[in-house]
Amino acid sequence: FAIFSVTTAVLAYVAAPLAQRLLFMLPASTTVSKDPLAIKVGLVGAADIAKFAVLWPASRESSIEITAVAARSVDKAKAYAAKHGIPKVHSNYQELIMDPEIDVIYIGVITELHYAITQFALQHDKHVLLEKPAAFLEHEAKKLVSLARAKNKILLEAFHWRFHPAAIRVQELVKQEVVGSLESIELKASLYDPKASSAAEQG
Repeated sequence: FAIFSVTTAVLAYVAAPLAQRLLFMLPASTTVSKDPLAIKVGLVGAADIAKFAVLWPASRESSIEITAVAARSVDKAKAYAAKHGIPKVHSNYQELIMDPEIDVIYIGVITELHYAITQFALQHDKHVLLEKPAAFLEHEAKKLVSLARAKNKILLEAFHWRFHPAAIRVQELVKQEVVGSLESIELKASLYDPKASSAAEQG
């Protein structure tokens, strides 16, 4: 049996150039025109991670639009919306979730709030993109999955690597048996930081 190891070199060759072009080598203000039927996303939480998870990717995708945000305080939500060009601010999480114009809820708050907010969102017929971990307890996660299935809604934990070009390519190679029978995988991933690279170059 062949042992296939996914190394840093593979990731650097396949993934790093794409990640740099999409996320860092374009100005943060770069946007594309939005499709009239674009999926409308509301942000629960004014978290820094949302910038990498949804704001930057959505700014370059015509079929997705970030339309609203809610945070622990209205002032924080307003400041976040102004900084990132989000058109609508809601006074609380429940109000945002009940907004009829929103299709998908992105939940980026502390883990302790994941279960209750996700449950509320699914009950109000929203698709949910949920930061990891989805819940503290196994039975809570199972309840959320059951509710999503009952409501015919998508509930997705934000493990973005599953959709990364490198991960998809590895799955293709395995399925095509290009590398033989897979016994183990060693994976190392990193994120390009232009500020750190610039500092290193300057010594």
